[in-house]
Amino acid sequence: LDNGIKALFRQWGISGHVNSDRIALTHIAYPVRTILRNLAFDFSLDSLRLHRASLESEENKMTVSGDVTNLRHMMLGRVRTPLKIRFNADVDNLNLNQIAYNFKLGQALQSQRGHLVRINPEEEDALVRAAATIPAEEPTTDTLTLLVPRNIDALVRMNADRLLYENINVYDARTSVAMNDGAFSVDSLTARTDFGTAYLNMLYSSREIEKLNLALDLGFSNVNIDDFLISFPQVKEMMPVITNLHGQVGARLAGSMDIFPNMDLDISSLNAVLNISGSDLTLTQDPTIRKVARMMLIRKKGDLNISDMDIQVAVHDNVLRLYPFSFGMEKYRFALLGENDLAQNMYYPLSVLKSPIPFK
Repeated sequence: LDNGIKALFRQWGISGHVNSDRIALTHIAYPVRTILRNLAFDFSLDSLRLHRASLESEENKMTVSGDVTNLRHMMLGRVRTPLKIRFNADVDNLNLNQIAYNFKLGQALQSQRGHLVRINPEEEDALVRAAATIPAEEPTTDTLTLLVPRNIDALVRMNADRLLYENINVYDARTSVAMNDGAFSVDSLTARTDFGTAYLNMLYSSREIEKLNLALDLGFSNVNIDDFLISFPQVKEMMPVITNLHGQVGARLAGSMDIFPNMDLDISSLNAVLNISGSDLTLTQDPTIRKVARMMLIRKKGDLNISDMDIQVAVHDNVLRLYPFSFGMEKYRFALLGENDLAQNMYYPLSVLKSPIPFK
């Protein structure tokens, strides 16, 4: 900072309090009316304390409170100490598709009218409609390295009743998001979806710019396969046969990976373990599956029952390893293991442990 500004911070003390029942905001970067209700905060040259504020924008609604402290020491201290941020957010509804679209409209407006243009309330609706017809400019620069600031110590606790992203509804989301010393983390996120329950722990570190790292622990339980395919129709396009499988499964993925400074993933550094389990699954007999079933002397014409399944897969040193597991289907019981490398060289022996057909 300029020495004059530093002197102002050292010699003067400013403090105050602001209350407001309602404030309407519209900015060119987000050209949709945002309403702040019941705003109450205290401020000084060293801190900001937000007692409460309710935000509403279209169908998005939340209440926030929190503190920002250590402003003076962060800017003036000989030994810089981090800016400390602590916030709580209680979300009634958050439509991420709508928010992303509004920011895209803001990009289009800024490309036509500049970054500092003011929007008058009476022209707001017309501008938003006009912005929708303007293509947003694509960035011309290469991908930038995502660096987490090392001079910010932040913790945000969030409770969300409902979130919408793409066509995925998320309910009762609970998590803590932290930023500290060049790392960003999502801790103990739990949520319900239309197809099952989920949890997530994640850590992204940019402490070493030449060795960015992402680690996560992601899990799903009580996932209904039919509901999952409705939310992710692209899976059916990649694996059409999966539409024949019905029932509930669970999955857990834990792993870490390095990221190059241009944000490309370093696949060779991937270390991960995947576990998939299921019980009382059914397999619908389409013509292909029916033909295979007849060859196996399975005379049943309806859905085939898969009694249980517990699969473990590990990825390390560019090799995917499938650990031995067994599963039952009607009169049969099979065992499978194997591995393949990234060049798709595969080795997967299948053993028949129980069969109505006698063979050696």
